[in-house]
Amino acid sequence: MHVHGNVADVHVRYSCDVGTHLWVSAKQSAGGAIDPDISAEGSGQLQKGWAWVQVCVTTDEDLDAVQMAWAPVVVNS
Repeated sequence: MHVHGNVADVHVRYSCDVGTHLWVSAKQSAGGAIDPDISAEGSGQLQKGWAWVQVCVTTDEDLDAVQMAWAPVVVNS
């Protein structure tokens, strides 16, 4: 994940035969360290460190697939 000012680029590769929407969430602790509590609601401003990233494929009715992992955050000035 690369942050450029107010824009974050998240690079993922996925292949799915079902689903109509792709949803991505990135959350980070105040210090940018891995913090298991960050998986709860709420987040911080992205900075260099680690973020909890969730990638979800949904249909109009339901959640179909979820992938969650810690990902490094790189801030480009």
